[in-house]
Amino acid sequence: MARPRSKGRKDLPDNLHPVLKSRVIYYSYRNPNTGERTGFGTNKPLAVKAAKRMNALLYSADEQVMQLVNMAQQPVELRQSAAQSITQADTLFTGYLEHFKTQTLPRRRNKKGLPLSPATLRDYTNQIEHLQASSLGAMSIGFMGSYTHSREARKLINQYLEQFPDTSSNRRRGLLIQILKQAIGDGECDRNNADDTIKKTEEVKRQRLPLETFQQIYQEAAPWYKNLLDLALQTLQRREDLVVMEFSQIENNQLRFVQIKTGQAIAINIGDELGAVIKRCHDQLASPYLIHYRPMNTRRAKISAKNHWTSVSVDKATKEFSRLRDELGLFKHLPPRERPSFHEIRSLGAELYRKAGWAEEAIQQLLGHTNAKMTQVYLDRHQKDTVEYNVVASGLVLPCS
Repeated sequence: MARPRSKGRKDLPDNLHPVLKSRVIYYSYRNPNTGERTGFGTNKPLAVKAAKRMNALLYSADEQVMQLVNMAQQPVELRQSAAQSITQADTLFTGYLEHFKTQTLPRRRNKKGLPLSPATLRDYTNQIEHLQASSLGAMSIGFMGSYTHSREARKLINQYLEQFPDTSSNRRRGLLIQILKQAIGDGECDRNNADDTIKKTEEVKRQRLPLETFQQIYQEAAPWYKNLLDLALQTLQRREDLVVMEFSQIENNQLRFVQIKTGQAIAINIGDELGAVIKRCHDQLASPYLIHYRPMNTRRAKISAKNHWTSVSVDKATKEFSRLRDELGLFKHLPPRERPSFHEIRSLGAELYRKAGWAEEAIQQLLGHTNAKMTQVYLDRHQKDTVEYNVVASGLVLPCS
């Protein structure tokens, strides 16, 4: 007959032990196979949930129990408050994720040695916050990077990644690898268990955008959206760059801007074709942006959230393309995820430039795939940014104009 539990442990799952330190009760999980202990912090409900999950993995609990355990999640706020009240050795993964997001991520540099772009920072931040809200956030950083619990940790990581499509799963796996690599360097754990998971094979399923389809969408588009389509095809730039191009960026017969994603400084010489597009963007609606429209929804809250009441958001540009495509019944035989999106205009435009006889190097420069050169000049003790633009040409004869 098993020894009866003490009064303080009667409501605790197997292998979870309370430890009194400086009048504060900490919870520690002891692996029954190896004897290794992992700190689960001071929050009892959170520690109980984590211990039950560990027991389910160790004892090969039946599938129904595992599903119930996987569904149980604590609010992010509860995990964060628990993480703040425990020692460094017992840091929960959600607490370390918060440290990585606020302290480490802003100091990161890309492969070119430049600061991460705002778009990349937003993407990483969203992924980290999703991790914090997931069941992985309830684990301790020691468990996530443990040699002894590596098998269980990899199972949890794989379960988390399985919920995403292949491309998204690989991106999140890559971020997890970066986080645990940093945690090893910070002395928080010993092993990068995310690096031992298998990268998914990405299959490109999204259809290319044929010229005929582009022309059909163009014919049904509103005037402001035709300007956007023309500008996209002529300049080969991304949505986030197109919707923030301003008339004030036109200098010395060049359209000058810095790509949001890459930090590449581009100056496109304005020839007859691009000049005609810019001329069409000048209309009776006063706006600082080349691409602008008069919104139907004029609620104050909606307008105040925009840079300018006439500006077009990236989301608006994307959804308008999808709406026109679907209303025309184009690619209705394909799942929405596989239908051509606005981004495919870049590929279509590059192909049209090739067919028009443009050199590969000139097309790559227009796409912004060359290295950016940026220098900082300090004058009169005031910091100023001097950008050396990569001057490129455009001049595609637009098929719809």
